Amino acid sequence: LRSTFVDAAIRAVFNGRIHPDWRACMTLTGRWTVKAPPIHGVPKEERRKVKYFKASNLREVFVPSPGKVLVWGDVDQLELKVIAIVSRCQSLVDALADPKRNVHTEYTSRLFGIPLDQAGDSPLRRLWKNFIFQWCYGGTPDAIFAKLRVDFPDLKPHECVKLHYRLRREFPEIVAWWDEIARELNAGQGVEWPVMRAKMLGRRIRNFCGGFEENRNEAFNFPIQEGGASIVNAATTRIDDGLAEISGAGLVLQVHDELGVECWERDALRVGKLMQDVFTEVSKPFKPLVFRVKIEQGKRWSVGEKLAA
Repeated sequence: LRSTFVDAAIRAVFNGRIHPDWRACMTLTGRWTVKAPPIHGVPKEERRKVKYFKASNLREVFVPSPGKVLVWGDVDQLELKVIAIVSRCQSLVDALADPKRNVHTEYTSRLFGIPLDQAGDSPLRRLWKNFIFQWCYGGTPDAIFAKLRVDFPDLKPHECVKLHYRLRREFPEIVAWWDEIARELNAGQGVEWPVMRAKMLGRRIRNFCGGFEENRNEAFNFPIQEGGASIVNAATTRIDDGLAEISGAGLVLQVHDELGVECWERDALRVGKLMQDVFTEVSKPFKPLVFRVKIEQGKRWSVGEKLAA
């Protein structure tokens, strides 16, 4: 942690601010990447304790200029919504489109047989959230168990098998989407993703993955990551244009589905509203889904309070 983030951040300081090396065209999916330091990889608060301190302490050292605040916009359930779009899974679209429904709590209750009013606080809800994303990326029961066993030591291999097949029955559209990708790639055809119509030749994916059969989850990962990146990048450009009208405000960071803006405290609500409005506008081609944003403001990266924008 020290060599990767702390020492690298110190080397990137110029005029009292950290200036990472941003790269907008270095990934197949279109996501922005950053090096020196790789600031997008600084661990979140919920990560496990590392050695003698919590990894979240690292985020607390990132602060705005004196007198200013950080306003963070985190796109709610972006990847799951992209999965629903590209796979044309209507049941998942309906669940995500209704702001009154909590999709993670609802499916935790349904799949694990827990009363709905207890599922929200159940540790199985966290298991479901981790499992569903690994599964949607084409993970096999064995592969999912290998990735989750550290965070969920009580998880058993047969439970992963059972949940895997429950999800196949619950979301047949996603399974059909996997089969569609497999057929097109194995035939060497071009694949056209429904989100932003980005095209990639099947042979290019196979070369990148080192073989489709051995790394099939990479082929499923691409349209999800590309779709999410396209949506966030489109919103980032519009938000940056809007910030030009707010004195002293500017984008400071994009971390996957999260945008960070530095501004004067008096303008925090205005910045939050700008973020909400832009993502609502970007959502229009994907109705009935809306890309809602959780807005927070604070004096440090990891310490913030909800902002009603």
